[in-house]
Amino acid sequence: ALGTNFQRIKVDVDSGDVFVAGKNTLYKLDENLNFVNMQLTGPYEDHITCDARRDDECDVAEITDNDARVLEINPTSRHLVLCGSLKQGLCSMYSMSFLNKSQDLPVSNPVNYAGGRAGVSSFYGHWGSHSADVDTLWLANTYDGRPPQLATPALSARRLVKLSDGTFNMTYAHEDAGRSTSIRFDPLWLTNYLVKYIYGFEHGGFTYFVTIQRENTELTTNYQTKLVRVCQEDTGFDSYAELELTCRKKNGVTTFYNIAQAASLSPIGEEMAKKFALHAREDALYVILGKSLENSSESHAEYGSGMCVFTMSKIREAFTTEQRYCYQGFG
Repeated sequence: ALGTNFQRIKVDVDSGDVFVAGKNTLYKLDENLNFVNMQLTGPYEDHITCDARRDDECDVAEITDNDARVLEINPTSRHLVLCGSLKQGLCSMYSMSFLNKSQDLPVSNPVNYAGGRAGVSSFYGHWGSHSADVDTLWLANTYDGRPPQLATPALSARRLVKLSDGTFNMTYAHEDAGRSTSIRFDPLWLTNYLVKYIYGFEHGGFTYFVTIQRENTELTTNYQTKLVRVCQEDTGFDSYAELELTCRKKNGVTTFYNIAQAASLSPIGEEMAKKFALHAREDALYVILGKSLENSSESHAEYGSGMCVFTMSKIREAFTTEQRYCYQGFG
């Protein structure tokens, strides 16, 4: 038995190999889930206030577990990209064949920090109208309490670049004249307006993330599930938009579920299409939600949970309507 707390799983569709990252560990399994190899990824001396560029100057460091936040297969280099909770989320490259660490990405480059001590949602997808390659790492990072000057962007699109010496470095998918494929929260809101990212995906030229956040910046408002979207051709993420996802169950008394727990993009099956008068094989977003207590971002077990299905055609239509209202001065 694999003795670890699993946190991230990635399957190589070419070989069938399964890569599992957990607390302080990285495993490789074969297509039949037989053990192949294992590497330790922690614990190490660290502290949330430590700057990874100046490790030797951090006198408050202590032995700390390393949780896996990002585990992805880079489709170009065919390496594992692993970003943990230590060293402000600095990413490392691992061989997919032998699972040995190829390199830690350079500490001097802020773009190489994609993990952290809070949640991260990630996936490889497209960016740019002329790119047919799935070579862009999309990331959504919940602020983890680190010093604001070390904070990662809330939303970003990054690429791994191979340097002339054979090592790798990370860049934004686009960056020039002070603009980049990233969004940062004002430092004043980092600790007060936390956004949790549950699931990310791409569809029809847009990138989406399912989030949990307050209704607005008033700290007394309740939490709700929102879908955020950005155009994949946007060099500065000016197209960023949000849409509330409302899920309710009618069983005598209507119950509204407001806290997303998991989500997945998948085509609608024949039986569901017939039952709910939908189009079979149309892409839809399936979201499992719970209900929270007032002013809480956590679902409460007493209320149970429910699944709501949102077709992508309806989602696109809703975003278009919201943007039209915004242009007219109503949003």
